[in-house]
Amino acid sequence: MWRQWIVPVVLTALSVVGLTALLGHFRQESRPDAVGDCRSVRSHLKALSYEKIDCSAYNASYRIAVIVPSPGDRKPGTCPFGPYRAVAGPEQTECLVLNAKTGDCLELQGPRRRELSERAVLVRAECNGAPTVAKVSAVLTGSAGGCEPRDEAIYYAQPETTICLRRP
Repeated sequence: MWRQWIVPVVLTALSVVGLTALLGHFRQESRPDAVGDCRSVRSHLKALSYEKIDCSAYNASYRIAVIVPSPGDRKPGTCPFGPYRAVAGPEQTECLVLNAKTGDCLELQGPRRRELSERAVLVRAECNGAPTVAKVSAVLTGSAGGCEPRDEAIYYAQPETTICLRRP
């Protein structure tokens, strides 16, 4: 008589284990954004979007440096001094810095590609002879300055970082 209950009990136990594992997976995926998380840049017809991505991915072009409160109405909060990309949410603004290391090549991104400037949206690019706008010659921590005279400096106040760019 107990044999008729084996299959339903086993199926129920497997269902509970499966649902628990599935819910745990979703809970890990939906953790709030944190300082150090990375973003890739996607260009749309008239705007850019910054999508969450693993920092080890090649197209992880920006990293969250600071999170500040948003004043509401999807208006960005005030990021520290520097050319941060401010990504506004309903309650907080993510202040993104260029996620680059020495030797990375960069290109301009976006529907309104402009000349290389402090406000330009830069993304990592292949250094294999394709046209790029700049190459990272150094990433310095601490106070502003320290780049070679022929380099252009991008300075972020928090964390204090200077990225030195050299045009090809």
